[in-house]
Amino acid sequence: MGIASRAPGGPFELPRRVSLKSKALIRSLFTKGQSDSLAVGCVRVLYRTIPFCGSPFLVGFAVRRQLRAVDRNRIKRHMREAVRLRQALLSPPEGTLALMIVFRGGARLSGCSIRRDLANLLRRLQARLAS
Repeated sequence: MGIASRAPGGPFELPRRVSLKSKALIRSLFTKGQSDSLAVGCVRVLYRTIPFCGSPFLVGFAVRRQLRAVDRNRIKRHMREAVRLRQALLSPPEGTLALMIVFRGGARLSGCSIRRDLANLLRRLQARLAS
């Protein structure tokens, strides 16, 4: 199923309102002591809960600039797709979950391995939030 054949507004849509855009919030995620982190394989997630802001989660994606733009865009596309399919795992018990997903691998990684690592990471994050 291609991106064009997907119905907008469906149960698996990743709407724009869940994009992490606040520079202050992004900076706080990268500040030591203000957020927690998990890493699995080629991805790492920095996260914290904030007061509810209209969405159960906010997510941003980061890929290092040492890769070519084509590779960065492909990797971000795979990460967005993995989050879109597993967004049900991202509902904290209270407030909004702010996430920054950082890619740590090289350009040669396949989309399957990126999505597999991110799926494992989101399951571990869900378990940590539940405890």
